[in-house]
Amino acid sequence: MRKCDFFIVGAPKCGTTSLAKYLDSHPQICMSRPKETNYFSYQYIVAQNLYYEKPSIVTAEQYQQAFSHATCNSVLGEGSVSYLYYEGVAQRIYAHNPNAKIIISLRNPVDRAFSHYLMDKRIGHISATIEEVFTKPDIFTKHYQQYFLLGRYYEQIKRYIDTFSANQVMVIWDHQLRNDHKNTLELICEFLEVASNENLYSGKVHNQYKSPKNSLIAKLYESQSARNAARLLPAKTQSFLKKSLFSSQDKPSLSNDFRARVENYYQKDLEKLSLLLSDKHPLTWIHSQCE
Repeated sequence: MRKCDFFIVGAPKCGTTSLAKYLDSHPQICMSRPKETNYFSYQYIVAQNLYYEKPSIVTAEQYQQAFSHATCNSVLGEGSVSYLYYEGVAQRIYAHNPNAKIIISLRNPVDRAFSHYLMDKRIGHISATIEEVFTKPDIFTKHYQQYFLLGRYYEQIKRYIDTFSANQVMVIWDHQLRNDHKNTLELICEFLEVASNENLYSGKVHNQYKSPKNSLIAKLYESQSARNAARLLPAKTQSFLKKSLFSSQDKPSLSNDFRARVENYYQKDLEKLSLLLSDKHPLTWIHSQCE
């Protein structure tokens, strides 16, 4: 059984889809199909009865099939963002391949939470406001986890460093991939021990915020069946429909008061993360403004 060589384990809404797409274009790298197999986390997702309807790969045979398009010399990678949060996953990956490399992409946790909320609202998973979710965690337990607990990065990252080793874990910031993509991708290639390739960055950012242009489209997009059917269409048709039916304009924003409350919620966690990584960057997120 071939072992997966590296894992992009999260966090959700932190540029992992774009990163996986860029790396998949590298001639030495083969990313799994699908990108998110959830093979090492599916038991936790099922036990929690999480509201997303993404299928998981559950057998070793299915997991091998996810890399069936790889050549014998390919460096194998996958990008299941559920792997960062659930406690037992790091150990399961280690048992699979103790020499695996781990890539973790992070984002300002306030911005990450709001981006995650907007995605869920767009596809019909939540009708309450994000303020309601934040103030009523006992009522919106799973949504509170997805928007806020997933952004408490310290324990999640420490778990991977403790399970593997610091030199097997690479943490990047989403703005590095956006604003300094050439150098960031070169560092990732060096980390993965593959040749540097200046053609990895396509210029396309995947999973950007888009909102339906009218209420009818919004209602249709809430249907899981409609979204599944759309995924079966040719790529060019999907692209045309996205441009025709969705807009990237008028992205909602958080109120200053609520942003300050959530920043305060994350402050101690970011301070510990900064010490763990010997990196002052997380501290710049405290009392920052959404880009």
